[in-house]
Amino acid sequence: MTRRAVWVVSPVFGPVAPTLHAEAIIYHLVDDFSMAAGADAELLTHLERELLGQADVVLAASKPLADKKATAHPDVRLFPHAVKKEFLDPPDAATPAELRGTGRPRVLFAGKLADVVDVELLDRLAAALPEVCIAVIGQVMRDTDRPAWNRLVARPNARFCGQVPHGDLPAWFAACDVLLLPFHPGGHMDFAGPVVLYEYLASGRPIVATDFPAARQFGDLVTTAGS
Repeated sequence: MTRRAVWVVSPVFGPVAPTLHAEAIIYHLVDDFSMAAGADAELLTHLERELLGQADVVLAASKPLADKKATAHPDVRLFPHAVKKEFLDPPDAATPAELRGTGRPRVLFAGKLADVVDVELLDRLAAALPEVCIAVIGQVMRDTDRPAWNRLVARPNARFCGQVPHGDLPAWFAACDVLLLPFHPGGHMDFAGPVVLYEYLASGRPIVATDFPAARQFGDLVTTAGS
């Protein structure tokens, strides 16, 4: 017998869940949305409180998130992100055209360039290591640190390649020597469990990250450093 469930990934959609008349409501807690830049924290906190009251189970994407909500719901379970099989066993692929001729070593950051990304740190890295290609792929968001970003992309050893198809990421990872997670520690990152971290791990490439909980949990698999 099939049971219908509503899977909710944001408190914003919480008010819709009961109207769908499912037998269960699952709240997939992937982030602390109230801490995001520009968010209406009061409204999101209110909506999440209501959603927690309706949900049958809460699946938290990180342990800090699970711990934070443990007193707000009787059934909070750790449900970390995963990766597609292609990331674990990628097909052989040529070096992306944007990286050909750049030489080695290459380091890469893949992800949205939002306020949580320490663009200033990336720029300092490019300035300190002129012999290293600093590659960045992803979407530049409105809250990106624009002065630091403009300095970074002007450096001769920096390559900004824009957004690439998700299925192409394994080829980018394979073409680089180190994968970076240059997030601002604290605040929002105390609770985040970035999907790209799991994709990086699946690639088997060395990972260097700033010091935030999701990176620390993997011990020697991720090298953490201060900014």
